Amino acid sequence: MVAEVGKRLTSCALCARVHARCDGGRPCGRCARLRERECHDQDPASRPKRIGKISRIAGACSQCVRGKARCQRERPCARCCRLGKAYDCVREVEPEPSSCLIEITPISYAIEVPNEIRMYTLNGHRYCNPTLIQRLTDVERQRYCMSIRRLLTDDLIQVVERELAPGVVYPLLSPPVYVGDEPPEFPLSLLTDGTPSLVISVVTGKRTCFKAMSINDAATKLFGYTSADFNRCNKMLCTLTDKFVLSQIWMITHPSYWPTLACIVTHCLLLNHNTMYFPQWGILCKDGSCRTTQAHCLIQCLPRPRSCAASDSYVSMRFIFVFRELPAEPRAYSRHMLPAPSS
Repeated sequence: MVAEVGKRLTSCALCARVHARCDGGRPCGRCARLRERECHDQDPASRPKRIGKISRIAGACSQCVRGKARCQRERPCARCCRLGKAYDCVREVEPEPSSCLIEITPISYAIEVPNEIRMYTLNGHRYCNPTLIQRLTDVERQRYCMSIRRLLTDDLIQVVERELAPGVVYPLLSPPVYVGDEPPEFPLSLLTDGTPSLVISVVTGKRTCFKAMSINDAATKLFGYTSADFNRCNKMLCTLTDKFVLSQIWMITHPSYWPTLACIVTHCLLLNHNTMYFPQWGILCKDGSCRTTQAHCLIQCLPRPRSCAASDSYVSMRFIFVFRELPAEPRAYSRHMLPAPSS
């Protein structure tokens, strides 16, 4: 039997399984030649979906859609960074799913910086070896104070500046987690699609500087967040005028691990390291549970583009986090553990 004239040819199940050409007949010519007894249509449920222009463009930013160019899940995407449109790429957001129920997640609303995080950040230099602190230059001290300014008020910044001055004796504290003078090397072998990873891009423009987070499929499977979730959060945070708002990496950190995060981050900023190591880090999942992980972070400082158009809005730094889940008892997350969201 041959295919009817004018009827769209569809591969049989056997030809589709081995990606062979099928003439559409039942039995088809290939199955008849191989004397296959079972030549039938494919099961619609198991037939692979056609990946074409619509599905690819649905996740692209508007700049790539208008340019009919391939886009990435990461925000800002590489093409927008090259064209100096990083700020516009991050501000875009995918439409909310049509649902009568609003799902509340740890990154669905802005959170003012809690006093606990301010105190942990204030004590950052007090956890470090005073000999290493005394070796800092004036430029390095100023850079550190600028880095923590979004978490501390002006009066607390002045306290840090006074204690970092040469010859000043300040109280020393025991760190909540062991931090060596040199963190372990970043395992480059983990930079694969199968390893859960988060990427924080620092977008720098003429008048703006903010952070945007992206996630890969392996991290989505582990933590529950999708790229669309972080894209919506990126847009929400970059449009806020209040500078004392938690960044996304603090939002997804379980409150019991705030001291660990503050200690490791401030130690990295003070000593100007390009890697960080978290022996144990609790990440708040989308469903409110806590995943205990081990994480490495690679910090990349990217040069300013030579092109005048690209330098208007570009990615100046990138933080690449890779995770490995640790066997631990899950911790429950409650919204009552955090302060009320900012208005």
